[in-house]
Amino acid sequence: MQSLVSLSAGKLIPARITEVLQQMQNIYGGNLVITRVTASEIELHSQNMTDAVLIANMMTRKDEIFGTSIIAISGQGCVLGPPDFQILCEQISKAGQSGLFLRYLPNTPNRQDYLSGFWFY
Repeated sequence: MQSLVSLSAGKLIPARITEVLQQMQNIYGGNLVITRVTASEIELHSQNMTDAVLIANMMTRKDEIFGTSIIAISGQGCVLGPPDFQILCEQISKAGQSGLFLRYLPNTPNRQDYLSGFWFY
């Protein structure tokens, strides 16, 4: 995995994002590929799982990855997930494009436009 400093172009990454990425690295090891990091969003994929399998695995391991904080209820279509992250997965990946998006909601502008939890779109 590339360093967070190089992926984020040296910008300050919130400690909570760093914690989650470290937990994911502990679980998924060298198969986890992080392609982009900002103060509010992470783009990643796994070398040995499809995006749908990765997000399903993250759903079952959400306490290990995100901790056992209060679980958010985000509305219809959402699987219960962490209250401070939105995890997005395309239902049908476009050719040549793959990956999940993890949005860190406390740093997202217009927070009311984003619902926490796991989402397929």
